[in-house]
Amino acid sequence: MDQVEVIQKVKERLERDGYEVWASRDGRGVGPDIFAMRNHDELVIEAVGETKTRSCSGQDIIISLGTIVKRIKEGATETRYGIAIPESFMRFLKEFEVGGLQALKLHLFIVQEFGLVYHLDFQKTIVLVQRLKAGEHIVPFLMDIDYKPETSKP
Repeated sequence: MDQVEVIQKVKERLERDGYEVWASRDGRGVGPDIFAMRNHDELVIEAVGETKTRSCSGQDIIISLGTIVKRIKEGATETRYGIAIPESFMRFLKEFEVGGLQALKLHLFIVQEFGLVYHLDFQKTIVLVQRLKAGEHIVPFLMDIDYKPETSKP
């Protein structure tokens, strides 16, 4: 899945969630790939995807994290930051230390090949990385911020 597809799918998810969304058409502009706002809640997201000439590596995710760090404004407490990746790139996340992700309070958007997008808040992103490092099988939809487990009624 290329970066343009990742951007488009995350944009559609955020619009369904009630955000007003501005997105790069090709991921090459000077601003963030995706900027979304709902009430006073702001999201700045960098997207990663494969290109026609090569597949992604963990290095591409590191570059997107560096871009996020470059964009963080002092005192911008209502702005949250995230990365959007195809599901196939989850394997690269186990290379990251949890401390850095905690410091960034990084949200994660995981885009499945058929278009579903899972949004993990920063706490669930940390848990995901810890579980990947432990070699556990991950079911992203169970970690989505909108996932509500059904409770059995007594």
